[in-house]
Amino acid sequence: MVRLSFFVQLKYEIVGAPADFIFNIHATRTQCQALVDESLLVKPDLPVSLFTDPAHGNRYARLRAWPGGHDFILRTPYYAQQAAGPLAKHISDTLLYAPVHASTVIMSGSSTKNKNPEYGRRFFFLSAHDANLTWMGGLLRIDWLVSDETFNATPPGSALVFELHHNKLTNADTVRALFIAQKLNQIRNLTSLTGAEQPSISPVYIPNCSGGAPEYACNLNDFAQVLTDATAGSLSPKASSPAPAAKARARPTSARP
Repeated sequence: MVRLSFFVQLKYEIVGAPADFIFNIHATRTQCQALVDESLLVKPDLPVSLFTDPAHGNRYARLRAWPGGHDFILRTPYYAQQAAGPLAKHISDTLLYAPVHASTVIMSGSSTKNKNPEYGRRFFFLSAHDANLTWMGGLLRIDWLVSDETFNATPPGSALVFELHHNKLTNADTVRALFIAQKLNQIRNLTSLTGAEQPSISPVYIPNCSGGAPEYACNLNDFAQVLTDATAGSLSPKASSPAPAAKARARPTSARP
């Protein structure tokens, strides 16, 4: 059996009058070809009509877009699951084993003696390619937007950050996701990102986990369950989320990485 996976991203800038689009980007269902999974994301949200040519079986998507910028993204969650699944599991295990308490860790909802040799480390750095960031975004159904860049861009030196925070008053452990990237003029001028010169930082909303907490914080166990479900391919459809907004903020010195 041969498995094929495709990722298609189209960007248009419409000037003046509205424009009608007909896309022939969906895979065709035939006796010799089965479609495992697909998803179509349009930003901003627009009504899309899908229809199939009865003569040849070709599938089309039709929509009307208004002046402005638009992204038409066809994602394949199955491919993101295969490509980013091991990385997601590693992130989940790292957060669950993090030094939240002095002599114990939270694992599967219960406190156990820690046996992880990495215990005690406060910072984990994973070097990867821009494709890894894109796959992780597709796996978790997350979006981001940073200054001077297009939707879900992965500019040079960008990073997807997961911060673990512990509230001593409530004994709650939460995870915050951030996307960090240099601005275009910082890249061009080789600017040192120190002092008042900071990169663009965008809080990331995590579907099926984030709520109304500041910067879309998630309960640690809920976040670990989202990663488990995504890796297993059982993540529920993406919940509605606020549009990602570019936002520069100073990193609090009291935050626990």
